[in-house]
Amino acid sequence: MVTDSPWAKQAKVSIRGQIDSSFDSRRGAGGAEDPNPVEAGAPIVVRWDSALPVREACAAGGLERYLFSCYSKLLSLSDQSRQFAELAKSFYIITVADFPGNMAPARARYAPQHSDAANAALTEMGQRLQRGTALRRKGKDPFRPDRVLVLPAGRDFLVVAFFSRLEHIGPEEKTVTFEMDDGSIDIQARFDLRKMSYKGTLAL
Repeated sequence: MVTDSPWAKQAKVSIRGQIDSSFDSRRGAGGAEDPNPVEAGAPIVVRWDSALPVREACAAGGLERYLFSCYSKLLSLSDQSRQFAELAKSFYIITVADFPGNMAPARARYAPQHSDAANAALTEMGQRLQRGTALRRKGKDPFRPDRVLVLPAGRDFLVVAFFSRLEHIGPEEKTVTFEMDDGSIDIQARFDLRKMSYKGTLAL
């Protein structure tokens, strides 16, 4: 449910405009000619964290590493479960787990964690990613997030995008494609809304 389901998709990734269809971060991307290859790591997964089945799976799991990419679980461990529940009422919350650390600006990678410099760098990175992030639906304008939050996650990052629920997304739209492009890395994941029903209702 959390890493491979209708709500969680391994992303298609393009580095500097060249798609490497075998990219899954375990072997890097871009090949020998890429001056800034992505280092080995976990596959990039795009997930609807605000969807009820995902929230339940994250809550029911233990302390497995991959569950720490759940934004809801991170907040619950900080006694902020109510905050996530309130956010999920107002936003579709979509996360990008294992955003490669070496694709981030050096200031975001090397500043001491939780320092003012690190927080400023992560805020700046989130603002840049926000400008290149959208949900795309056939026949409609790109749906942009209200905010993009970047959190350190070991050597990589957890990226959290907040899309207002004032913009209706219904099963009649059939598919939605998530895109995040900051000029150096392009991340895409396609979701089939017809498969994202839970207990008889579209769960986003």
